Amino acid sequence: MADVEDLRERLVGRRFYDKQEDEAFTVVGVTSPPPLALLQYDDGVGWDEAASNFTVDGDTARKAGLDEHGLDAERYRQLGPGPRIDQTCDPEEHDWFPRPDDLWQDVPSGDQRKQIPGHPRDFYNRITRCRRCGLSGNVAGQFGDYGADGHHQTPWFCRECGDVVPGHELRYVGDLTYCDECVEKSDSE
Repeated sequence: MADVEDLRERLVGRRFYDKQEDEAFTVVGVTSPPPLALLQYDDGVGWDEAASNFTVDGDTARKAGLDEHGLDAERYRQLGPGPRIDQTCDPEEHDWFPRPDDLWQDVPSGDQRKQIPGHPRDFYNRITRCRRCGLSGNVAGQFGDYGADGHHQTPWFCRECGDVVPGHELRYVGDLTYCDECVEKSDSE
């Protein structure tokens, strides 16, 4: 198995197309132990996978006739550069686009929720990207602690007033989110 630093050097920040699965992803980081590749799929979903599942060390790659990154060239095609966890923004500096209010003028209605695959926040986190670092909301929230300090969150709606506020300022009541002001107003009534 390849050394973790060697894997980081060869894989992190590179995009690949997986012909077998018909999807593209970027290796945004590699953690250890054991060596796990942190992937951001083009649909915004974050996934970790054992690095050994799709790569081998440089010497073995050369002997087996694989590409320079140790990937099976029959299955994976290199697409170019992509985002990296180690070059992500600080948690409060992300510039998320689109913003929730670009998609919905108010909290999604019951009819709108039926058209959204899964929970609206999960859907939003998959499609939003930081204009600065390129990470999806899903990947920044899931893997952000591997790069910059702090917890990365995307903005979200207050269920009561509809304001868009950062995730760390929301309070959950069940699976619904509320801003502090609306929670305090509700508690005082």
